[in-house]
Amino acid sequence: MPLTDREIRNAKPSSEPYRLPSDGEQGMYVEVLPSGVRAFRLKLCIDGVDKRCSLGTYPDVGLKAARKKRDEVRRLAANGVWYVDQKRERRQANSDAKADAKVNQFGTWAERYLAHNEAGWSPNHRRDIRRMIDVDIKPALGRIPAPTLSTEQVQALIDKIVARGALTHAHDVRLYCSAIFKHGNKKRPVKLENPVAYVDVPKAPKAERHPALELDQLGQFLVDLQFAVAEPITRIGMRLLLLTGLRTTELRCGRWSEVDERAREWRIPSSRTKADVVHIVPLADETMALLAQLRRITGDGPLMLPNVLDPDEPMSDSTLLNLLYRMGLKGKMSGHGVRRLFSTWANREGFNRDAIERQLGHVERNAVRAAYNEHDWMSDRRKMMQAWATWLSEQERAAQNVVPIRATVAA
Repeated sequence: MPLTDREIRNAKPSSEPYRLPSDGEQGMYVEVLPSGVRAFRLKLCIDGVDKRCSLGTYPDVGLKAARKKRDEVRRLAANGVWYVDQKRERRQANSDAKADAKVNQFGTWAERYLAHNEAGWSPNHRRDIRRMIDVDIKPALGRIPAPTLSTEQVQALIDKIVARGALTHAHDVRLYCSAIFKHGNKKRPVKLENPVAYVDVPKAPKAERHPALELDQLGQFLVDLQFAVAEPITRIGMRLLLLTGLRTTELRCGRWSEVDERAREWRIPSSRTKADVVHIVPLADETMALLAQLRRITGDGPLMLPNVLDPDEPMSDSTLLNLLYRMGLKGKMSGHGVRRLFSTWANREGFNRDAIERQLGHVERNAVRAAYNEHDWMSDRRKMMQAWATWLSEQERAAQNVVPIRATVAA
């Protein structure tokens, strides 16, 4: 007799699994499990072998639906196809399709490009590309299959970056999107046209030179610096920037462990230099005296110029710039402008150009020549940095001795 919906619904669980009577002679029955689950099963004999499969559980699958599925399984079996095998093959095919789709996602191509190239990059460059991929490329394009990536999709990302005014960054993102696509395309038997090639990025305006005072204004600047509204370590930091010609990021993150007082050198580790090599700064008499003054203030901690609000962190990257603003020099002087002043003075005084460039941390690309410069120009650099410090002191003393004309007349 065929099963009824009422029989299945009223079946109570027992301590052991049991079967309800078969649904006619079609091989389908209901197994009642101790958990209360009522499962539709189908038993067939195929080539002398008994095979079973599940047709679903009641009431998610009703009696009518179970019979329909039973008939489908029997038809497949009559054609030599076992339903369970077919289901497994489909599941595997879907899994393979999903895996293949993920392998070909543009985000996966980006990760492969990064892994292939990062060993040859500097830590800073590797960090920048990692951030570009994570912040810009993957959120916008990461899940798109690379073979279907369109120019319009990449253009939408670039337009978004351009809209926030980051033109240089937009050029970089376009460059690396193209590099990622080219790298992934190499392994394909049939090459794809690079959609990034047709992405348009507006030209960035020509960068303005970093503002700097004239050399003959430095004396008065140093006098004004003595009375500027700022913390003592901020004023010292600005003087150190002048005396060393360092980049602001190299200066403000300086640690006392980097200063060798006996050798009169400040060794900036490669992890903090733009060129990713150790940068040695010869220390003049005036610089040593200034460092001694600074050590009395911050020498108890590892950082030379700690943040006033959080001594465990270095001075903020805006501290020195804000000092210049308070001195009324916005648009007239900048941290990088200090380096330009030093370079202008050193070239005017006729110092060796290689020594000047090495002192500014501009490393020769040729490895042999770079090593030569490192050692051969140190003597010249020591003389140059002492001469620079002496000249600055002379300019400051001269500015202090200038008597305003109106004061003289009044007297």
